[in-house]
Amino acid sequence: MNRKILIVVIVVVVVSIAGTIVLNTLLATDNMPQSTGTLVFQSDETDVNISIFGPEETIRAGTTGNNRQLTLTNLPAGDYRGIATKEGYSPSEIMGTSVVSGKSSTIMVSVGLIQPVEPVFVSTNPNALTIKQGNSGIIAVTVTSLNDYAGQVSLNCYDLPSGVVASFDPAAVTISAGGKGWLTLTLTVSSTAEKGLYSVSWGVVSGDHEAAGLGFLLQVS
Repeated sequence: MNRKILIVVIVVVVVSIAGTIVLNTLLATDNMPQSTGTLVFQSDETDVNISIFGPEETIRAGTTGNNRQLTLTNLPAGDYRGIATKEGYSPSEIMGTSVVSGKSSTIMVSVGLIQPVEPVFVSTNPNALTIKQGNSGIIAVTVTSLNDYAGQVSLNCYDLPSGVVASFDPAAVTISAGGKGWLTLTLTVSSTAEKGLYSVSWGVVSGDHEAAGLGFLLQVS
């Protein structure tokens, strides 16, 4: 066999073997089990909407069923933080929660009844969102009349990080007794806003009554 042809054949065989080894290594890496665990949220109510943020910086969400539980599986190991909301109840923040690889943990979640003196109830869809720097996001806000309140309602956002601007459309809404009103909240995040997870509170003005409380979670990424 010609020496040049022999050298070419040897090189092709070596490259082929090397490529096979690299491919097998990549496939093996993809098939390696990740460090994941499970969180079981136990509530005292059904239809509680739960959203959590973790190491993967994406939202995992769900609703408690008839057994008042929500199970989230294949969660990367690490620390988690979230929010629990339900129509007609005060939201609660979920903190100090961790996922341990290969383990399942049960987290008790409680949402409180709205105080009987409150004239309105404010809810959001979604109750948590992620917005990248230089982008904006939208939350649908519903205001529900309580105790036959009728009149104008306006909202403000508190505890927003620097570089995030909130605007409501319309700026205020007028509701009838037992009725509802709707607003759109736009959150604009500057390119210099600090990344992180923030709990944002409402300031709610309805007539002569003013109230404040947890509104939603915002992650700037």
